Amino acid sequence: MTARSTWAPSSRASGSPTTSSVITTRRCSGALAATTIAPCSTTAWTRSTASSTRSARSGSRRTACRARAETRRAQGLDQLIDSGAAPPPEIYLLNNNIKPLHTDQFSGGLRQQIGPISASGTLTYARSKNGLGYYPANRVATGTRDFLPQPAGFGNVILATDDRESRYTAVQVQVDKPLNYDFSDYGIAWGASAAYTLSWAKERGDVFNFDFPTIEDSPWVPTITDERNRVVLTGIVKFPYDFLLSTFIQLGTGLPYSITDQSAGTAPDQVVIRRNGGRDDKVWEFRQVDLRVGKDFGLGAGHRISAFVECFNVFNSKNFGGQNGFIPFEGENADYGRPTRLVAPPRAVQLGAAYNF
Repeated sequence: MTARSTWAPSSRASGSPTTSSVITTRRCSGALAATTIAPCSTTAWTRSTASSTRSARSGSRRTACRARAETRRAQGLDQLIDSGAAPPPEIYLLNNNIKPLHTDQFSGGLRQQIGPISASGTLTYARSKNGLGYYPANRVATGTRDFLPQPAGFGNVILATDDRESRYTAVQVQVDKPLNYDFSDYGIAWGASAAYTLSWAKERGDVFNFDFPTIEDSPWVPTITDERNRVVLTGIVKFPYDFLLSTFIQLGTGLPYSITDQSAGTAPDQVVIRRNGGRDDKVWEFRQVDLRVGKDFGLGAGHRISAFVECFNVFNSKNFGGQNGFIPFEGENADYGRPTRLVAPPRAVQLGAAYNF
């Protein structure tokens, strides 16, 4: 199979838009298989004014740059295919008897009212079955990463199955006090809530599975959203002149990250991958405190305007994730455990108003 790509700029006339397209054709055994025309520019219209003319020229330059980039990418693909370095196509097989995903969930709890305070405890359990996943059917079933010969002219044979599963178990304790004047010695209304969640989230299998012979042979591992402990605190105070001050506090032990262990060697049967097996050693890896100050202005007849100021992540806490989990065969990884991204935004402030009627 060969692929050829050409760039065809359109003609330009005064007062007409400037556009360009990448035209890609693929031929198999001399027969045209597909033709795709993909626009790769924005439209720039020329105007009589000098400023509009400069804008049109700038748009034309951007169009040419985009077109050259598309041409380079297409030429690189042509060279890869012509050299024979492109991998052969894989075969994907889908079983006609695959079942739809379904989840069974159970939740039960107790609630007790003690004066103005309510307390509750909840147990939640959920299990999902028949998740769709793929694994190579031509893999040796001994547990190594050796593969059987593929069909001539093709790569791996990828089989779809409904063997993926997941489980979630959580215990939550919560205490609430509504906004009122109870337990207040200064005539100021206040309310608060506190919630603690202890949870376990596990799964067997991923979308693509190449580390075990089948999905059923895969071990149960934590999910990427498995956070063991989480605390959420809220509070609200009503001051004179109807000013409201509220806060929202979140504390969490953080999410797991995967570990690739090559300490025993770099051969396929020596590398150990512990998916979502790493944890940060901080007590509270995730910390965020939000504040809000608001006031309502009555306009009569049920109309009012609400103005507010909000500050997210007041203390500008650095909430990181995506830790480096690579263990090399020789030496040490100086970046092991070091995060690679933010999982929550830095400090931000916003002003707002709402009209209610």
